[in-house]
Amino acid sequence: MEQYKDSLILYLSNKSRFYNIGVGELYDAYSGMEKYSFGKKYNAVDVLTKEEIRENDALLSFLFTVNIIVDYFTKEFYGEVFRIIRKAGTYFNYEKFIIRKHIDKHLVKDKLDDIVALYNELSTTVDDFLSLCVEKSILERNFILLLLKKMIINW
Repeated sequence: MEQYKDSLILYLSNKSRFYNIGVGELYDAYSGMEKYSFGKKYNAVDVLTKEEIRENDALLSFLFTVNIIVDYFTKEFYGEVFRIIRKAGTYFNYEKFIIRKHIDKHLVKDKLDDIVALYNELSTTVDDFLSLCVEKSILERNFILLLLKKMIINW
């Protein structure tokens, strides 16, 4: 045990680092994944802190994209919201965001209002958020299948 003392200290430091900013459970979840376990190329700290590594994780990449969308939507930069949704076609069912008639504007805005409200709710889990996205049919089917395949979501 004495020879691994520094590793234990580093682990506890990383753990408290994420708990201090309110994402301890996310850190725990990623630490528990085989893909990011000890001895693998990347660990939980890498994927949660380094953008170039995070881009290779479908769920985190999606959540960071949603964060940008929420920010633009809150600032009423709707053109940017649609540009990002179009660009992130891997994640989003773009058909649900097409506006053909005036009524479509209200439907899309209602969807985005729901998403932003749930995203900003502190008690919302990642699973809750993804469930709402599925319920609103805004996620691309292949993205949902990818998450299910990797057992990231539990439906």
